[in-house]
Amino acid sequence: MNATTQPSKLSLPQHLGLYSAFHHSLPNRVLHGLFVPVVLFTGQLLLSFVRFAPGSSVLHLGTLVTLLVIASLMWVDAKAGALSALWLLPLAVLAGIVSHFGWMAAVAAVTWHAAAWFIIVVVGHQMVEPAVQR
Repeated sequence: MNATTQPSKLSLPQHLGLYSAFHHSLPNRVLHGLFVPVVLFTGQLLLSFVRFAPGSSVLHLGTLVTLLVIASLMWVDAKAGALSALWLLPLAVLAGIVSHFGWMAAVAAVTWHAAAWFIIVVVGHQMVEPAVQR
């Protein structure tokens, strides 16, 4: 790729096709539907401990990362980005509020984050999905 060539941008149907190639089974999709929001929220919660304004529930690293994720989703598909913003931004604010509970919130976030990630990756991708493809 030379300096004037733009990287190719996949359309939303192309992204969904790529996603569905690794998520055939209904149980795996259900696991993702339940635990991806947990991973996203707990990630935002952990990032919300880095505040840009003391005591703020909104001005924290979790909100900044959320805005970057929404912008990249909008770059792929404006509607998908806008819909994602409707639930990601309130989660970022909720994460900022919950982070005021201090170390107990951090321990809970790490625990839930690790458990949800394990369920998605190990159970969903390595156990459920391959069993369906046999």
